[in-house]
Amino acid sequence: MMMVKRGMGESNTFSQRIADEIDHAINMSGRSVSDVITEAGMSRNYYYKRLRGEMPFNTNDISELSDVVGVNPLDIMRAAARPRLSVVGDTHNEDLYKDKIENDVAASEDDTAPRESE
Repeated sequence: MMMVKRGMGESNTFSQRIADEIDHAINMSGRSVSDVITEAGMSRNYYYKRLRGEMPFNTNDISELSDVVGVNPLDIMRAAARPRLSVVGDTHNEDLYKDKIENDVAASEDDTAPRESE
């Protein structure tokens, strides 16, 4: 039986939240979207199709964009996976967002730190 490769299609809710988090990370970086996507090796069409939800970002995309703006790609995915903290229109409540990310990172570092013998 021959397997047929299908396209990914439109983004689901989680994939769209990842796109929102990528967009937010780029905005927080202070860099222009154009510079970021060029440095990440993407065309404008490729990036904006994913930002609009026509197609999802893949893990390579998330990694490249995260590296360019200086964030951990896992933080993008964690932020997309959790319920929104506070949204006013289309913008995040920056202080709550930053505090929550810092707390999550500190907690994940505690989880991965070697434990001392009792």
